[in-house]
Amino acid sequence: MQNNQSAGRSFCSRNATWFSVLRTAVRHTGVKAMSKDHWIGAITVAMLACHIECLPGSYQSRLSYRRVTRLVGSAPSASAMAARPGSLKRAAIEAEHRAKRPSLRKSVIDFDCAIPFNAIPQLVEDGFRQQEKMFKKGNQGILEHYQTARQCLAECLGDPVCDVMLMLVLTMASSSVTPTVLPKAREFSAGPKKDNSMFAANLVTRMLWFLRPEYFPWDADGGVVLRVSEMTKKIGKGSLNAFFPRAKRLTRYPLV
Repeated sequence: MQNNQSAGRSFCSRNATWFSVLRTAVRHTGVKAMSKDHWIGAITVAMLACHIECLPGSYQSRLSYRRVTRLVGSAPSASAMAARPGSLKRAAIEAEHRAKRPSLRKSVIDFDCAIPFNAIPQLVEDGFRQQEKMFKKGNQGILEHYQTARQCLAECLGDPVCDVMLMLVLTMASSSVTPTVLPKAREFSAGPKKDNSMFAANLVTRMLWFLRPEYFPWDADGGVVLRVSEMTKKIGKGSLNAFFPRAKRLTRYPLV
């Protein structure tokens, strides 16, 4: 409705004809025939009917394919459009329409334990038990490394950084698919499904290397405990290697 010539350039191209047609219709239609609320409702219904969900974004007054504006909203019912805007009748019809609309169920992750953590989460505990059964008659160095990781985790409970670590681990392990990062990629994608508990135990072990590096042998085996460089080759192949491609000794800085 404005006389500004630059109006509309933020959401339509310079040569677009639909904006000038719509603008002319709005400006030359009396307010008594079509109020502002009527125009908003009519345009909303038209966009939904045409399945228009988004439009190109703008950058420095120019349309850009790098940005997209998502249109979020819902169209009023036909009975509500017939009622006078701002009236109690229209408000009642819109309230009834919202009540009949199906509620959106949000997916949530239940950690099944209190935060801050005062015990090792059951999912992680089950993973360590499975690793113990797997390597009980196998490589003792790997088994001792897992036991060291579990003891380290038990001792760092109560540390706020440890709480954040466990929240991340439980979130990743509870995903419907195993998150992974492909070579040379910078974003997560869905990888092959893995056992949730073993994935959690492996992820905790690797994260503890950097959270508490003093607990683990790095350059040489610590007695019967396998060193980190060799442990990297034995566990967490695939998706876990995307999180920690190379394990190097890091200095833990205090939390600021």
